[in-house]
Amino acid sequence: MSVKVLDQTDAAQRAWRILFAIPLLWGVVSGGHVLTSRYSIGIDDQKDLCLKGEHRLFLIDHWDRTFQKEDLIAFHSDSRMAPFFQPETTFIKRVKGVEGDEVGQRGEILTVNGQKIGEGFPLTNHPGVTQVIDHRPFRVQPLTYWAMGDQPKSFDSRYWGVVYQQQVVGKAYVLSF
Repeated sequence: MSVKVLDQTDAAQRAWRILFAIPLLWGVVSGGHVLTSRYSIGIDDQKDLCLKGEHRLFLIDHWDRTFQKEDLIAFHSDSRMAPFFQPETTFIKRVKGVEGDEVGQRGEILTVNGQKIGEGFPLTNHPGVTQVIDHRPFRVQPLTYWAMGDQPKSFDSRYWGVVYQQQVVGKAYVLSF
């Protein structure tokens, strides 16, 4: 049996490696925590997609809650989406109306500030689905958003109204591969 005896130089180098490894390990753990608390991945597993393209993967930035028209907004469903979706189901839709915008309806045409953003209410034939808009224009209030999918059969603000700030998860981005 042989035993290696460390001299003082080897022991000092080992101590410095350990001292260097501790902050490095702390940095990796902290960085990982920041990344996982800020970002998550959303997966659209629906048969019929609500957004244009075949995009099924989304990066959700939980810290970014500023939206402009056409941004993708991730939010949790609430009781207005029942019985089709359980509360806290994550939705991703396109922001079509922000604070101060006027949402209106002319026949089957849905408008924001007079510009067409959609047509028809194809889901009103489904049991339990109601039309929220009653042909009267209204203004999008502070801390609310009018959100719609790109496809006609999207279950969106046309049926359950605005997205409230407390429902917002964060800004979403398409992950294309």
